[in-house]
Amino acid sequence: MRNEVLLDKEYINSIVSDMLDSLIVLDADGIIKTANRATLDLLGYKEEELIGRSVEDILPQDGGGAAFKDTGLKQLAKNGFIRGYEIVYRTKAGEEIPVILSGSIIYREASGSRAPMGIVCVAHDMREIKNKERKGARQERGFSGSLPPQGHILPSQESACGIGEPAQ
Repeated sequence: MRNEVLLDKEYINSIVSDMLDSLIVLDADGIIKTANRATLDLLGYKEEELIGRSVEDILPQDGGGAAFKDTGLKQLAKNGFIRGYEIVYRTKAGEEIPVILSGSIIYREASGSRAPMGIVCVAHDMREIKNKERKGARQERGFSGSLPPQGHILPSQESACGIGEPAQ
């Protein structure tokens, strides 16, 4: 039985450490207790630098950190989870990274009752998606000034390539 428990713990640790998305476990006071490799790589910290810090160290106030503390935590306390919360992580170097955050309260089972013991948060790095959105918006703006309004045809005396018979 003990070997099965150790194997299960090793299995779970492997899943957590090999996840591609950021995973952070906070205690009830918002102190980072666990962070997976994706989180460390994303934020530029070594494990010993991040563990024990307040989550506020990675949530800039102007990047949604204040709103998260106000509304996100209230929603989390009310529902036991949050999903799809847009926020910004701040790296060790000060870069701000947009992420989509989901989280849930984790409980300790003791004597037939459940007591909250922390929060598990999973965040997906949104930089690539945000860059594609910005690129698409730039392309739309670039075309908007050069194309005629929809439903109008520009008069032409020649074919589209400038050679051939005049347009009728």
